[in-house]
Amino acid sequence: MRFGGLTAVEDFNLELAPGELVSIIGPNGAGKTTAFNMLTGVYNPTTGAIDFAGTATHRLPPYRIARLGVARTFQNIRLFKDLSVLDNVRAAVSFRAGYGLAAGMLHVGKFARRETTIRAEAEQLLAIFALGARQHELARNLPYGDQRKLEIVRALATQPKLLLLDEPTSGMNPTETVATRDLIAQIRRDFDLTVLLIEHHMSVVMNISDRIVVLDGGKTIAVGTPHEVRTNPRVIAAYLGEAA
Repeated sequence: MRFGGLTAVEDFNLELAPGELVSIIGPNGAGKTTAFNMLTGVYNPTTGAIDFAGTATHRLPPYRIARLGVARTFQNIRLFKDLSVLDNVRAAVSFRAGYGLAAGMLHVGKFARRETTIRAEAEQLLAIFALGARQHELARNLPYGDQRKLEIVRALATQPKLLLLDEPTSGMNPTETVATRDLIAQIRRDFDLTVLLIEHHMSVVMNISDRIVVLDGGKTIAVGTPHEVRTNPRVIAAYLGEAA
């Protein structure tokens, strides 16, 4: 991925197996979020190809990629802050509504049946993640940790096969970080998901990852298990550091 004379990501290769949890780590500016943006259609890669479950996605817009089963969260929370908690989740399943523009405008035909189902699905998800009691509050009024959780719930409402989480513990205290780590493990297990994670907290990465990809300067410098990455001299020099 090039922006003018800047090559943000170069020679990036990644293969994910169903059910796998892979983390991408690296210094600030390493190209991690740029890689996410390419995978989700925010950017079209300058060169190269992306294939998801047999479909080429590197020239598709984000909504088409979402319909294939790819959902994401963002490093900076992007909720609809002036909508209720419930409506944030309902909005995520709009492309599964199954009724046309006329039915939606006139509230006839399939509208009532589908909206009832969509609301029930949203309420069930919120209950699973202990947000049901706050479903009528504005999203902006949630505590920071619950806003992070709501963004994950909204992504899950699209019924993804692959969930991309961009620094889900950013800005959290140690207690919230542990809770989010456990939540990610629960989501992977209960929703039968493949998860791709960008994360700076090494305690999270090392505890839940099957594999770790390390980027530095837009290039992959290591791929391996947590133990292999933790002991890799290039990774230690570029990112993890060593004892003084």
